Amino acid sequence: MVVTGKSVIINGTTTLGKFTCDLEQQGRSDTVIFHQDHSHEIHPPVLDIALEVKAFGCGNKMLDKDFNHTLKSSEYPHIRVVVDHFFHEGDRYYSSLILKLAGKELYMERLPFLMKGEKGAKSMEADFHLNLSYFDLDPPKKFLGLLKVREELTILLNLQIL
Repeated sequence: MVVTGKSVIINGTTTLGKFTCDLEQQGRSDTVIFHQDHSHEIHPPVLDIALEVKAFGCGNKMLDKDFNHTLKSSEYPHIRVVVDHFFHEGDRYYSSLILKLAGKELYMERLPFLMKGEKGAKSMEADFHLNLSYFDLDPPKKFLGLLKVREELTILLNLQIL
């Protein structure tokens, strides 16, 4: 399977509402190799995606600045997503995934991916939750603490495929 584009959407909640920050990468193709089962064989990473923190768009400059400050983009300019092992069981797809953010790693052993779309416009999507405190990150607070970002974020990883 050939990955022709990648996008990451980060959804969060504040005391006043919701926000979305996203990044899309097009142009570079990667080949994904599926394994028949979730064995413990060692395979090279299937995908190693470097996402520039400053390239995420959150809708306005103030949110972009807060996003970059929260994720310490001056110290850690990239988020890395390493898809370590793709496998197929029955009609479902799974992956082990390593998320490297702000100097820490989060390992997910069995992240489910859903196949979406029809011929010509297919994608594989996975979503998961993460807590900023796991990465020792402090959510931004504004207006003397009246506006605060909640620590839990939802991440949507989308791989456009041929």
